[in-house]
Amino acid sequence: MNYDLFDCVRRHAGTKAAGVLRYMDEVHISDWSDLTRARLNDFREAAERDVCASTARGYLTQIRAIITRYRDEDGVNVPISQEAMKELWKRVRPDDTVKIALTRKELDAVEEVRVRTTDTEIARRIFIVGAYTGMRLSDILGVSLGNIRGDSLTYVSRKTGTAATVPLRPAVREHIAWLQEREEEARGLSRTTLNRSIKAVAARAGLNDLVTVTRGGVTKEGEKWQFVTMHTARVTFCTNMAKLGVSVFDIARMAGHHGIRQTLKYIVDSEPELTARQLAYFRD
Repeated sequence: MNYDLFDCVRRHAGTKAAGVLRYMDEVHISDWSDLTRARLNDFREAAERDVCASTARGYLTQIRAIITRYRDEDGVNVPISQEAMKELWKRVRPDDTVKIALTRKELDAVEEVRVRTTDTEIARRIFIVGAYTGMRLSDILGVSLGNIRGDSLTYVSRKTGTAATVPLRPAVREHIAWLQEREEEARGLSRTTLNRSIKAVAARAGLNDLVTVTRGGVTKEGEKWQFVTMHTARVTFCTNMAKLGVSVFDIARMAGHHGIRQTLKYIVDSEPELTARQLAYFRD
């Protein structure tokens, strides 16, 4: 029997299939014989550049599960051993301990940027929608004007199956309508292209403040635009909601999280803003 690797991923990787296939394509894994240690290491590094640690580990785990399932079938030639796969899985970096989020002023600057290419404009509008709704990229590309009821946007997270309702800024409605008209083109853009485009937008928006981030256990310093990715939009939403005093439980609901543990990882730059009475506790 012919076991096509892509078909096996589609059948068994569930909601992670699209992500697994995306990074397989990026590092040129097209057949069982391509599942070498070096090629899978490239897969791991490509995923780590774009998504959080738990998602990257999930993609790699799906590949390992598929290898385990089909390794002994006729015509399936997998070069990497199970022990080597386990080692790769262990090497997936921990979640970033220091991230960045954009302030409302910085979001205004991103909204004012004028770009020349459609790809970059798609990235800019997707980022703005994510920053004001907390939606994941897959959810942004899946919603339409039909998800809007009055002044709110209601959707079901494709990743968690959690229903979410978010108050809607008027400008976001316009961005959703614009993206809906270009849905096919937007879906055709890779995460790498979107990340590269949004960095260019952030640079043009003047996000030049020096910041320090920690990624994969490595601390880096640079201008803020250098560290902006599509994932930054979701971090921005959760962080700004927290700064406005929205409870972490409500932020989790709006972001489509199952619980608050994941939400807390998305809240950064959260210096407490205490009242005079609260500050007196530390001074008297």
